[in-house]
Amino acid sequence: MTKNPTAIMFAAVAGFVAGLLLAPRSGEETRRMLRERREEARQRMRSAKEELKRQSTGTKAQLKDVVQTMRQGSKEATQVVKRGAQQTKNTVKRTANNQTNQSDTSIQEDE
Repeated sequence: MTKNPTAIMFAAVAGFVAGLLLAPRSGEETRRMLRERREEARQRMRSAKEELKRQSTGTKAQLKDVVQTMRQGSKEATQVVKRGAQQTKNTVKRTANNQTNQSDTSIQEDE
């Protein structure tokens, strides 16, 4: 079975029209044929609908997994950035303290 509901519907309509145009029948026969074709088209649409539901359920579950993975990755990336920012902050403080201490030492030596 095709996985494209549009293709199924197009095929049903094309078959229906071709049947009407190529096989002239009496009114009673045509009505009976229309009822049969309508029922066949309904069945194909039901099948396509069920297939679409089945596929979308799998896709929905996959999408949830992807979103969860992305959230986890985002949390981990945030932690890495926070640690990096904290390390940079500490390095700047140490450097500033070292510069201050060196300046103080230099001033005391000059006196």
